[in-house]
Amino acid sequence: MVDIDFYTVLAAAIASFLFGALWYSPLLFMKRWLSESGTPKQALSSSSLRVYLLTFSSTLVTAFALALVMGPAPSVELAIKLSLLISITFVAASVGINYQFAQRSLSLWLIDSGFHVGRFLVMALIICYWPA
Repeated sequence: MVDIDFYTVLAAAIASFLFGALWYSPLLFMKRWLSESGTPKQALSSSSLRVYLLTFSSTLVTAFALALVMGPAPSVELAIKLSLLISITFVAASVGINYQFAQRSLSLWLIDSGFHVGRFLVMALIICYWPA
């Protein structure tokens, strides 16, 4: 088992969570995401604490797994390669399968998959650069 720095994992999870807040904010993709997903805007303001706790818990698990896969003292090149490999081939491709059967739009897939690619990259770079 690789020695995992839990503060690094926590920092990566927090950064990913904040990245999601920015990605789905009015500054970036909120309006388009709401339109494509059919989610009413008021649903965002009424999201429960449970939703955010489960989201953060899932993000923490993801950051831990990514740190485990990257191993101790990964290079920047490895961090970028692994984050892109995992997020594009496993996450985005899997989301794409579900979106095809649900008849979701390409735009929605690009927004949601782009978020995952970005958050994996953010987490990987923090894991790479965070002082152990």
